[in-house]
Amino acid sequence: MPCFGYPKKMIVVKNSGLFKKDTKKKTSGIKEIRDNLEKCLKENAEYIQENLVIIFIEDSVEKLNITKLVETLGGVICEFETQTPIMLEKRLTAICNAYKVHAENRCN
Repeated sequence: MPCFGYPKKMIVVKNSGLFKKDTKKKTSGIKEIRDNLEKCLKENAEYIQENLVIIFIEDSVEKLNITKLVETLGGVICEFETQTPIMLEKRLTAICNAYKVHAENRCN
């Protein structure tokens, strides 16, 4: 189905467990799902690159075949650390200064 109003569709997948190794305790079929996803990504790589943005939000990521596949298809694996309000304020101030935009902190 084509995107409505945007050049690409965005799909967000949270805490799927697809980027972690299977544990003996966990027998929920993650390996089978991961294998199917890898197959789907390979078969539809061109369509995905042209029409989709897929975001996986995971607590932890391990180097598996799927992570290598995502990178070879042009995907990027990024780690985002939790930032404190002070860190966010410094970052926003730097961005505002770079664009010569004045923003004041009214919370203090």
